[in-house]
Amino acid sequence: MKQVATLERLQTVREERVTRQLASAQKDVVRAEHMLRNAVSASERTAAEQTQARAARWRAQVGLELSGSTIQFLNDADKEGLSSIALSAQAQQKAKDALESAKEDLKAVQEQARVMRTITSRRGALRRRVYQDVMQRQRMTEEVQRDQYAQIMFACRVVDAQE
Repeated sequence: MKQVATLERLQTVREERVTRQLASAQKDVVRAEHMLRNAVSASERTAAEQTQARAARWRAQVGLELSGSTIQFLNDADKEGLSSIALSAQAQQKAKDALESAKEDLKAVQEQARVMRTITSRRGALRRRVYQDVMQRQRMTEEVQRDQYAQIMFACRVVDAQE
């Protein structure tokens, strides 16, 4: 019974650890989802701003005679805008990857929790079975002792009756 109690305490510690890990993993998923929403929003905002800025730059040049340096300036500004859009897209992809990683971690911890629940239920069944076996053994021992006592008393009465 001491071993069973020790195993129960150990199992309780493990369950608490898995529960903490599960809560942490769930928080990580929520945090990653929030970061993804922010990254998507920033990416969309950046794309819209850069598109509007590009359109405004080129619209301002309509009807003007463009020199080579002006065209080069406009093209460079377009490239800068496209690179900022690309950076936003990369940040969005990193946020997606972080979310996927957090979800995978959550699934792993959920699997650990499921295994712990299975182990706990099996250990509980084993504990009950061990307890029942111990109680049955005690009852049988008490029964044997009563039978032995009854036999001794019977033998004593037989001896007393013969004397």
